[in-house]
Amino acid sequence: MLPTQRMIDGLASRLENAYELRRPEWRRGCSTSRIWHEAAYHLWRVHRDDSTRIPLDPEFYVATQPRSTQYSDPWAELASPAAARRYRNRVHRVIRGLRQELKVEVRTAERLLEEAPGDACRLAKDARLSPLGCYIAAVRREQHEIAARFAKGALGQHESCPLYRPAASGMIPNDLYPVEVVEQTRRTDVVPRVDQAILSLN
Repeated sequence: MLPTQRMIDGLASRLENAYELRRPEWRRGCSTSRIWHEAAYHLWRVHRDDSTRIPLDPEFYVATQPRSTQYSDPWAELASPAAARRYRNRVHRVIRGLRQELKVEVRTAERLLEEAPGDACRLAKDARLSPLGCYIAAVRREQHEIAARFAKGALGQHESCPLYRPAASGMIPNDLYPVEVVEQTRRTDVVPRVDQAILSLN
């Protein structure tokens, strides 16, 4: 599937704006629109090749590129296969870091739930834990009311950094990730019941 011209135009515009914010010495008069469109294609291609993990995020794409040279050169910095590889590698490193953080949080939260089943306040007051870590631990322990309490906070955490989703892959079933659960709750206006069979994890 090929990208639409409208998509590439939108990505190109965002790439140009992000680059100018990062490189304020850059001048539009020194460039051609081909730079930004070529960079947009590289971003789209790396996303297409690994769409479950690599976001289509022009601002992050620009931020992941090095600033080792004195003079701005968007052709070298953005519009090359090397730039796409740098972006992909950086995203993978971020995901690995988030995954390690979540694993530590989930282990801590699960231990607290073992010691005091049903005590959501204890989780909420623990500064070591994020809403997503608490949510995952509660789902894994089949404590659905506690999971529901942390679902919206976990969704907010995801929205601030969508890379939490691939980082959490395998910790809970995909259909119980907070994006799907909160959307289902909004549609039905009730706390969704979680199938016990789905919760059996390896």
